[in-house]
This record gives sequence, C-alpha cells and structure tokens, in this order.
Amino acid sequence: MALYRNQISAVLVSRELIDPRILKSLEGFGEIIIANGIYGPYARYDEAVTKAKFDIIYTQDDDCLVNVNALLELWNGNFVANVMPDRLEPCFNNNTLIGWGALFRKELALNALNRYAQKYGKDALYRRESDRIVPGLNPHPLVSVGATNLPNATGPNRLCDQPDHLACREEIRRRLETL
Repeated sequence: MALYRNQISAVLVSRELIDPRILKSLEGFGEIIIANGIYGPYARYDEAVTKAKFDIIYTQDDDCLVNVNALLELWNGNFVANVMPDRLEPCFNNNTLIGWGALFRKELALNALNRYAQKYGKDALYRRESDRIVPGLNPHPLVSVGATNLPNATGPNRLCDQPDHLACREEIRRRLETL
C-alpha cells in the first residue's frame, strides 16, 4: 500500500514549543496539529485526531526524535508502533505506548476510545492513559526503527516520573482486559 506524506495528519501534544528538529522530520505531511499538552495525553485524540482531515494519523511525543521515514516504510495499512529495542515485547496485550512514533487509521483510535468511554467514561484515568487505550484495543505490530530521547524526556512533569505511574498502568491494564 502506497503511503504519501501529504495524505497523513501528524498530531503532537506538547506543553511547550516543539523542537525544530521534530518539525523538520514532519515536513511534507498533509497537516501538523499540535494539541495543548496541559490537558494530558488525551488531547492527542480529543483535540487533534478528531480534527484531523486525513484518515491516516502519525503521532509521536514531543520529547524524542524518530526515524519517521523508516516507520512510514513499515506501514501495514492499519496500525504500527515504533518502540525502543528493549521494549519490543508488548507490556500486555500489545498495550505499548506510542510516543516513539506510531501510524494508525483515525477510526481505530476513535473507536477504541469510544469503546472504553462507554464502559468507564472519560475519567481521570482515561485522560491520563489514552495513549495506552488506543494501542491496547488495537492489535498491531511493534517495530524498532530508532528514536532518540531529547533532554525533556524525563522530569517531574512526565507521566512515567509520577508517583502513581505504576498504579495507573496496572489499573488501565485491568480495565482493558475487561473490554
């Protein structure tokens, strides 16, 4: 399946200015939407994916550089996620984070979030863990095409550095297993 950059919506979430190197890697995409990260990861979907004009979505976090071209070459027509080499084994039921780059069909993301919200609502866990809900409810291959974390990849404002990170991850895993 041919994949053309100009037919892809790139969506990012950030509380700060996007690193120019990230924007350079997205040149040629049909559109680039930057959602306000102050509202959490769900802004990727509620603010960006829902507004995207293209059916194919590319996303990554604002704290890494991704080999976007290599990921585009591995597009399977539905959903593919890039992970670091040491994370090629899915956490649980293919529920991996998509911050190191992912391509997916818009309706797959929106359907997964709607399915979750019908049972659990759009509570704080939904807003925090939507980046686990989307891949967790959509089987997809994991690939490793490379990513380099930027200095802002760690710190007190990052979810993985929050004291309740493991408890939230376990609870979303439990909820996804019921769907």
